[in-house]
Amino acid sequence: MVQLKRPNYLLIEKTNIMFNFKRFSSLEIDILHINEGKKGKRKTSFDKNKITLIVKEFIDGQILKPSDVQDFDDEFCTYYVIVRMFQGEKFKIVFCICSDRPDAIGIITLFRL
Repeated sequence: MVQLKRPNYLLIEKTNIMFNFKRFSSLEIDILHINEGKKGKRKTSFDKNKITLIVKEFIDGQILKPSDVQDFDDEFCTYYVIVRMFQGEKFKIVFCICSDRPDAIGIITLFRL
């Protein structure tokens, strides 16, 4: 199995999250995309701990349908989008689960609305 290409700067956080009836052992956090956005115009300063806290609050124990599935040759990624309140503020999170690392959740985007 070939692993999908991921950013070199991913932060890896060990975790214990139950999502869609499956236990996940790590988060792969795209910290630059979260804090700078796709075009580098977002100026937030979320750290790994804050992101992990929000992610756990949003998805631990949840059962969700995917928003999208994308194929990458022999592999695929399933994408999810959640919009929720956290500590009085509304956030949007986009994350994925990919077939080459089935025990990890990739955190692609997190921002305040």
